[in-house]
Amino acid sequence: MLGCPGEEYKSPTRLGQATQQLYVYVDNLEQHFKNSKAEGANIISEVEDTFYGDQRYGVEDLEGHNWYFAMKVRDVKPEDWNPSAEDLSGHG
Repeated sequence: MLGCPGEEYKSPTRLGQATQQLYVYVDNLEQHFKNSKAEGANIISEVEDTFYGDQRYGVEDLEGHNWYFAMKVRDVKPEDWNPSAEDLSGHG
């Protein structure tokens, strides 16, 4: 369970900036994304392929935390990673 523990707690929404990102692997990313969208999740990035072999999408929760849900779709050796400038900026 996640929640706001009290007035002294400083969530990203209260601070005005991200404090962390959570990255969670799921078994069926497309269905997870459809369910999230249908329930009104605040989607911050649509399903996309990554340079490191995952498909992922991102949501922001009510306290401003960024959650990324992912599924491994192909094996890519780290020496074969070729990130774009957008990937490195954290927006890809």
